[in-house]
Amino acid sequence: AFNAPFALLSDWDWGITENYRDFARGVISLSGIVFFISLSAAMLYLCAILIGRRNWMGSPNSALRISHFLARTLATLAIGGSATFFFSNNDLIRIDTTVEGLSKLSDGSVNLLTKVNGTVIIDAYVSPKDDFPDEYDQTRANLVSILRELGNKASDKIHVNFYEIESTDPIARTAEEEGIVNKNRDGLYVTQNGMNKEWDRDLFMGLVFKGASNKAKLDLLSWTLKLLR
Repeated sequence: AFNAPFALLSDWDWGITENYRDFARGVISLSGIVFFISLSAAMLYLCAILIGRRNWMGSPNSALRISHFLARTLATLAIGGSATFFFSNNDLIRIDTTVEGLSKLSDGSVNLLTKVNGTVIIDAYVSPKDDFPDEYDQTRANLVSILRELGNKASDKIHVNFYEIESTDPIARTAEEEGIVNKNRDGLYVTQNGMNKEWDRDLFMGLVFKGASNKAKLDLLSWTLKLLR
């Protein structure tokens, strides 16, 4: 019951799903390790209190024990939450364990980030994974990985807003106003399960870069289509 919010709220910053994303991409991050160790320690300590209460519940000092253990539990949660918050904004260790190095920024990219003046906002408009054909699935995964690494590597300069959108979402209209178009608007033929077919779902994948003086868009799906053709 205590773990339910962490497990079921997938889009919550303090949820298990959000903090497991690095591991799912093959990245060992200090922030993820601290989160799961802190959550495990807090919940195990709470379980130990609940199991052990049968030995002191109903005793003359049970009220004092309850308040004492409650304070300890809250302190444990506060310590774990503070450590998770600190390392999520100061992720000192991030190791890309994938063979291809899918989530690792090149040395040139890292050097370029040090030269960024001011703040750059990246608005990423991307369709859900289930809406992508198989041939574009890896491109989407690579994009998501790089965006997350950019946000983690230069959080003081690069702010990434990731919008996972469908055609029925109001944000889809915002994406089209920014110049990111639905690639299936005029029909899109793809290879799926070895067969050529017309794709039956909307498809968005583009970035909008916003700086202090101007704005530029990058339609990654157009580039991908040209390369595949």
